[in-house]
Amino acid sequence: MNQDFTERLSQEKSNALEKKKDMKVTIFPKRYWVLSLDQNIFEVIQFPQTELKIEYMYSKIVRKKRYN
Repeated sequence: MNQDFTERLSQEKSNALEKKKDMKVTIFPKRYWVLSLDQNIFEVIQFPQTELKIEYMYSKIVRKKRYN
């Protein structure tokens, strides 16, 4: 996650996102993962950096090959 965006969030939420930086989540087909920022959209659009970039890798459950 880009730090320019996350540093504008509350200290509590910024720390929570930092802890989730290297997490493993199992997402099954036709299911979703939602990341809550606990922030009002009207506050976010006033940030100098309004784009949150998230890098992730995924793989099939039984395979070790990683995809970016």
